[in-house]
Amino acid sequence: MKRISITLQVLTIATFQSAFARNIDSLAVDNIDFQMLEEPVNPRIIAMGGAGTALPGRGFAFYGPAQINLYPTSYLSADYGRWPQADASRSHIETVLRLPTWSLGIDFRTFSIDDIFPAGEQGVEWNNPASDQQSFLALTVGRRINRLSIGATLKGMQHKLFHFTSYGLGGDIGAAYAVVPQKLFAGAAMLNLGSTTPMLDEKKTLGEGGDLPMTGRLGVAWIDTIGTVAYALSVDAVVREVNKQVTLPIGIEVTPIPALSLRIGKHGLHPTQMLSMGFGINAVPLKLDVSFRIPRLVDDVELRWLASLTYDLVTPAPASKEESTE
Repeated sequence: MKRISITLQVLTIATFQSAFARNIDSLAVDNIDFQMLEEPVNPRIIAMGGAGTALPGRGFAFYGPAQINLYPTSYLSADYGRWPQADASRSHIETVLRLPTWSLGIDFRTFSIDDIFPAGEQGVEWNNPASDQQSFLALTVGRRINRLSIGATLKGMQHKLFHFTSYGLGGDIGAAYAVVPQKLFAGAAMLNLGSTTPMLDEKKTLGEGGDLPMTGRLGVAWIDTIGTVAYALSVDAVVREVNKQVTLPIGIEVTPIPALSLRIGKHGLHPTQMLSMGFGINAVPLKLDVSFRIPRLVDDVELRWLASLTYDLVTPAPASKEESTE
């Protein structure tokens, strides 16, 4: 029998089970709806502790929509990972079309947990397992004006638990600025602005469900070399609106040779995240990134892994007239 672990940052299966035991407490269900929006994407940034608001790279639909302008070329990427102790899996597809001064992106994420056993007056129904699935589709547009990048995201979502379904509609806004071109970047974003439908309401009225987990992010990133060794240092400050919690992700990437990058990070002040690390292999135009996170669960520690392949669709875009003035 597969074990179901409880984490402080995502779904609490025990809450769902107790809700079913009480013939469904809608408030309990709504309060933890769409929390997977806070589960990070992109193995590179995950390995660096989740500090990605100002770091040029992927993950624009999670770390801030202005990030879509910082990657130098159009690309297509796909991620897959698992949480062994929760019997959970996740997949993520991201693609960007980079134009001279505009960028367009699509992001699709799914998270699923299998073998959830409802509880009733007669006890746990071991012969009637169900699953939980959350899906998110995001459309992002970005604009570059000299050193300034701005972006906005519109995203729709669906959450299926047993035979219940809820929906949500949200958006993100963000900006990034090249303080020192190609070296020092600063970024800010407001994420998950929007509303949802109640999971138990057949009318599915938008705005009647629980709030999305709104988050604010500020970050800086420094990219440079020491001799022939390239490195990147990234630091963020993240504020969750739900409990006004502040966390401080920090990470470093070292690239001793162009084909290999090594990463390590820490999500400071986070209640469960202990350490993250990973590596990247660059075989242009293909990149492989792998991350490992070590979170502390209620009474246990586990290893979560995520791997991704990124394909650069074209060579880096030429600098526009605006960008050439930097």
